[in-house]
Amino acid sequence: MGVRSLEKGEAAATDLRAEFPRTKTKIEVWELDMASFRSVQAFAARCERELDRLHVAVLNAGLSKIKFERVEEGAQHEMTIQVNYLSTALLAILLLPTMKPTASSPGHGRLSIVNSEAALPVKLDMPDTGSLLDTLDQRKGYNGLSQYSKSKLLIMMFVARLADTISANDVVVNCTDPGTTKGTAFFREVDSWAMKQALAIIQGTIGRTTTDGARVYVHSAQVLGKESHGSYTDWIIRS
Repeated sequence: MGVRSLEKGEAAATDLRAEFPRTKTKIEVWELDMASFRSVQAFAARCERELDRLHVAVLNAGLSKIKFERVEEGAQHEMTIQVNYLSTALLAILLLPTMKPTASSPGHGRLSIVNSEAALPVKLDMPDTGSLLDTLDQRKGYNGLSQYSKSKLLIMMFVARLADTISANDVVVNCTDPGTTKGTAFFREVDSWAMKQALAIIQGTIGRTTTDGARVYVHSAQVLGKESHGSYTDWIIRS
């Protein structure tokens, strides 16, 4: 489990160990802060150093910042773009060597990146000057919900491009969408009472449980095969 807070991660791991005491599964908690490129690089290096082979990885870190915020290191990108797109893409690339089959551990690896249908209606307008990333890093005109959707479209495009560069015989790469899920703290930063009530109604009406949302992860990472390479999926391959 890659976690930003080791304390919270260990608490979650303790609950899982208590829930499944008879399994032989070993749960380890490793630090991973997706707001830091250095942390992403350190995590990937640890995987390469300590694991003989990484068979399955689900990259599910994601956030939606209602108010504009920059990360503190390096180029100081806008936080949503850093976590949902840049760091996720970097981590995916860095994990690939550890996921490829070996003589002692054959069979393709599986890399699934959690996405959202919020990306589907989005249009990215290229600026007249500068790069798209420069535009997305600007405070002026910032809209949290729109930024989240754009970050998810970018990672969807990344998955499609990544699949062109690596064989599905080595690593199957796809992205998956658990849909609206209730019982999470995803919208914890919403400070509008009206918005909180609206979100609660929507989640309560159409939201999946966290268990059902997690099943979508497992289906994408373990059930779907090479036919999903480079695709966007939920229970089925959408594109």
